[in-house]
Amino acid sequence: MINSTGPTRVMSLGGLRHWKDGRDVPDVMVGIYEYPKTDTHPAFNLSLHVNFVSGEGDNYGLRLVGSEGVMTVGNSVTLERRPRLSEPDGYAIPSFPRAMQETYLKESRAKSGETGPQIRASNDEQYTVSSRYDARLDHFANFFNAMRTRGAVVEDPTFGLRAAGPSLLTNESYYNNRAYSWDPQAMKVLK
Repeated sequence: MINSTGPTRVMSLGGLRHWKDGRDVPDVMVGIYEYPKTDTHPAFNLSLHVNFVSGEGDNYGLRLVGSEGVMTVGNSVTLERRPRLSEPDGYAIPSFPRAMQETYLKESRAKSGETGPQIRASNDEQYTVSSRYDARLDHFANFFNAMRTRGAVVEDPTFGLRAAGPSLLTNESYYNNRAYSWDPQAMKVLK
């Protein structure tokens, strides 16, 4: 089993879609990252999107979609729990002929013991930080305090390279129009 601490493949797409003023950095970009199965998690893909078209504001966020719900991280953290349905929710079978849909539902209900569609209860939670909190300010304050006092920081150089390597490969992928393989253990690009 791989003991990965990062993606093993990186690719990106994007372009100058809005700012046509001589810039050479894309204002819209999508990065796609492939993570292998490890002892602690199954294989998964991560896609990140940046959009510098508006040029202003603190509109940022991250959505983590899993089998039991969705976590949205932005100015607040929202956890939306959605229990799995005991039968198909209708989105998987509408393209089948009506008779096949009915057969499929009948078999599914026989396996689950349910007699019809189930209502999914939501169990949402939201955490909102104080309006005085500023993640960037706290990050810089911690960094400068560590420099002044020679104290420890959470983000050591290894952490930084593990984060920066795939990020820099995202740019390389865009400029060279190709995918890259990354060794997250050795922290180097593979040929």
